Amino acid sequence: FSGAIAPGLARYGGEYFPYVLIGIAVSSFVSVGLHALSRDVRAAQVEGTLEALLCTPTSIYTVLLGNSLWAFATALGTCCALLGAGCAFLGFRCDAAAWGPALAVLGLTFAAFLLVGILGAAFTMRFKQGNPVAMLFGTAGYFLGGVIFPVEVLPAPFQACAALLPITHA
Repeated sequence: FSGAIAPGLARYGGEYFPYVLIGIAVSSFVSVGLHALSRDVRAAQVEGTLEALLCTPTSIYTVLLGNSLWAFATALGTCCALLGAGCAFLGFRCDAAAWGPALAVLGLTFAAFLLVGILGAAFTMRFKQGNPVAMLFGTAGYFLGGVIFPVEVLPAPFQACAALLPITHA
């Protein structure tokens, strides 16, 4: 990856593989925040259990997060497995001191995407259809958010749009 992408990678250590590995691992984890809540709401609507869940004295947040907890746990495992496979088999190296700040950033990023996921779940509850909010943020995240290539190689107007996406800062 020489040419236009190479200068953009200098800020991230100059190598493409670690950059894209981290981008894919993070995006696979935070995409659960986008999709899991609306998917679970839609499944509960179709199965007829949503009304029964909402009639209980349980908090709406507990209902939403409780139904999606397994998806979050498996996504965290997938994220760790990707990074672990990169370390074990592909020569990816990460400083041990970076794990604490990385987990903090991952938690904040996940919280931001979880809020967007709640917005998507609200759309699903209201219109009983798919989730365009997740599609918009997910697609924009891959192409504009710096998952596949650095934001610095994008034209200036797209860099401004990328600055609005939470995944860019993660």
